[in-house]
Formats: sequence, structure tokens, C-alpha cells
Amino acid sequence: MLEEHPEQLRKLKAVIPDGESITISSWEKEIADIKSKQNPLRDKLKGEINDLAFAEVLTYNRDNEQRECDNEAHKRKKEQERSHKPQRKHSYQER
Repeated sequence: MLEEHPEQLRKLKAVIPDGESITISSWEKEIADIKSKQNPLRDKLKGEINDLAFAEVLTYNRDNEQRECDNEAHKRKKEQERSHKPQRKHSYQER
């Protein structure tokens, strides 16, 4: 079956030493060992990921609040400029 897929066969032989027999129980044992090593790492990463997510949200909120404040300041400035412009006494149509 693997002869039909020479690239996968080559990769498999690179992982498994020559002459070593592979049994289901040895694979299951190795998988269990790997999973047992992953659990402490997974728990540690969960905390790190949560901290990074909080930091990202806080950064976004800070930047968004700054943008809103800048927009409000710009809006107030434009309103002040409009209110301080001298008004024409007569419009073009009144002449």
C-alpha cells in the first residue's frame, strides 16, 4: 500500500529506524507519553494566551478611545471655527 506513495514511505522510513518492529501497543504508549508531556504545557499556554488576549483588547480599547477623543476635539474645533466666522450682512439674493 505504501509502495504507491513513495514520498510518504521515505518520510516514514526516516522516522523509524531500520529493523525496529512497530506494534500498536508501542505506538499507544508513545502517544500517551507525548500527551502527558503536553498537558502541563497546555495549561501554562492557556494562561499565557489569556494574558495576551487581555493585552490586545486593552491596547485596542486605548487606541480606539484616543481616536474617539481626537475626533471629538476635531469636531469641537470645526464648530468653533464656524461660529467665529463673520457672517455676511446680506446674501447674494437680497442684493
